Amino acid sequence: MPGPFEKTSLPKRLGNFTKVLFLSKFPMNLLALAVIISLSIFSYHSLVPAPQVTGNVIADIVPCPGSEQCLTSCDQCPVKKELERIEVTKYQCADGTLQEDLEDCKVEYPKVQEKFSGAVGDITFSIDDVSYILEEDGLGTLLRVDYTIINKGSSPLVPRLEMKVYEEWSTKAMKALPNKVVDLETVIGPESFLQRSENVRITFKGAQPKVRILLVNALADPDEEIIAVSRDILKQQE
Repeated sequence: MPGPFEKTSLPKRLGNFTKVLFLSKFPMNLLALAVIISLSIFSYHSLVPAPQVTGNVIADIVPCPGSEQCLTSCDQCPVKKELERIEVTKYQCADGTLQEDLEDCKVEYPKVQEKFSGAVGDITFSIDDVSYILEEDGLGTLLRVDYTIINKGSSPLVPRLEMKVYEEWSTKAMKALPNKVVDLETVIGPESFLQRSENVRITFKGAQPKVRILLVNALADPDEEIIAVSRDILKQQE
């Protein structure tokens, strides 16, 4: 035990002060007070929620190449493809086809036999072939007629065929009604042609029967008679 005049060390004095401070009996013990203060602070933070950020979130806007703007990264920018525009000029031919060169619109017209064809202006009509059968007593039947109509003009036409079978062309034959009338209801456009076969079945009699076909433009008003072409029937088997 130290004497009355002996000095105590500093650590020992601090220890004695702490014992007196926390262990001495006061109206309220300081240790208990410290515990109460700590619990109060903890309870406050537990019961009172922390403030939360509200409102619109503003993100950094990164400009993309061009006029668009994307969020945060240019990887979100739309991919642009450059398209090259090429203008091509094509000409519509009279037959409806399209050509890049106007010279390609030239129509290759079929060749016709001059002997059995005729032309008026830009219209050519040809009886290309006939088919028939012979029966007893000099009778026969014209079965089929093949023909070609060429329109080299600038206006369309709708052909109608008026057929007569005769042996000798006379006033009587001229005034007689057609043996067969064929309304094609087909438009032959400008610079185009039509090749076709018609089943007719017209009975004839005689040694030198002929077929005469009058080409009429039914599109005109009134109907326009264009050209008539004749052809021998029986000579086609020679």
